[in-house]
Amino acid sequence: MVYRFFLTTVFILVLKLAFSQYQGPVPAIIEGFGAEGPYQVATDYVASPLWPGMNVTVYSPFGADLPAPVIFLAHGFNANYSFIYHNLMHHFASRGFAVVFSPYPGMAASLLTPVTILERYDVLWEGFRQAVREFPDLIDSTRIGFIGHSFGGGAVPAMAKRAINQGWGENGCFMMPLAPWYFYDISEEELQNFAPQTKLVMQVYEGDIVNDHRLAIDIFDHISIADAEKDFVEVFSDNIEGYFYNADHGLPETFAVYNALDSYAVFRLADALADYSLKGIQKAKAVALGNGSPEQTNMGPLPPLLVSDNPFPAIPPSNYLYRCDNYLNPRIDFCAGLGVDDPEILNGDISIFPNPAHDLLFVEFKAGLANKFTTTIYDLLGRQLSNREFEPCGTFSLNVSGLNEGLYLVRIQSGEVVFQEKFVVRKN
Repeated sequence: MVYRFFLTTVFILVLKLAFSQYQGPVPAIIEGFGAEGPYQVATDYVASPLWPGMNVTVYSPFGADLPAPVIFLAHGFNANYSFIYHNLMHHFASRGFAVVFSPYPGMAASLLTPVTILERYDVLWEGFRQAVREFPDLIDSTRIGFIGHSFGGGAVPAMAKRAINQGWGENGCFMMPLAPWYFYDISEEELQNFAPQTKLVMQVYEGDIVNDHRLAIDIFDHISIADAEKDFVEVFSDNIEGYFYNADHGLPETFAVYNALDSYAVFRLADALADYSLKGIQKAKAVALGNGSPEQTNMGPLPPLLVSDNPFPAIPPSNYLYRCDNYLNPRIDFCAGLGVDDPEILNGDISIFPNPAHDLLFVEFKAGLANKFTTTIYDLLGRQLSNREFEPCGTFSLNVSGLNEGLYLVRIQSGEVVFQEKFVVRKN
């Protein structure tokens, strides 16, 4: 079943109340790449072919020349409702692109029926295919782009490969993985023989403690896209007028936070990449794939982007929940020699207990510390929930009674040496 809805002025007002609103002292871009486009936006829905009860969402530019070039959005794990990325999707549609959101099962769904990673890829892909089949009047599948976040970022090369094998993308193709997780369903041979018309912006975040930057660097280094048509981009945090712009795993905008980092780092670069790759607008290349040009790295009052064709991971693997050398990584053999190694673990063994925790989490040092240390607790989006400084001691406690049930990360740092461990909070 297919149905359509126009984002009228009244409905937009409702959305602004229901979804994340723009935050922080740095205003959104209002002109050029990153600014909203001239078109009103319509939404269409079609049932997901492999996930009963869920819909594939298509945003399209009302009044633009149709069919429009299309951007396929592969969401982060558990973010399987399009409203989480509403601002991003509405933005691209307002600039003349069709945008397709295909949900795939996250953790809650897999508790009922176990789902493998490749089965999630199939659900994601078949949702994209269904949208193209149902809306040929809206979607020009000869001009395609893939943007993915976290798990969805890791799926981007596989989705692009499937699309190109389907015959899509002959007139343009781009990929923009954001803080990507592990890359499945893409072999080294396929990376080495990737479609020559494809452009690539690989983006990572300074404050991401979820996905190892080595995952993104590995694919960037091995894919057969010319340096002139790909860039590796790192985004940095800042504090302006007391407002913290946190370049963490939560980018791009979600239900929680929408601010200038989204506007400058994600929307602006993606606009330019789409215009250059799918519309042939040459002036957009200096912003999207400028190899570190001022037009590309400029973030207004925020720290400039770091752009490279030879990225180097300066942060140890222990900084991340999902390391490159994790057994889950199908490309684990490519991790050796990527960047700096882990430091010695805080001069001795550390243990945390109880795990699961209820009100208090205890940390015990089996060897002494000479310096002060800090403990920080993060959620699985990499958002900092607490931060405390301690004097050297044998055992200390952290109050976790205010945390909801779920999985968290505790990080203990003294100088350059770091220990971190996952723990679970349960209330019963």
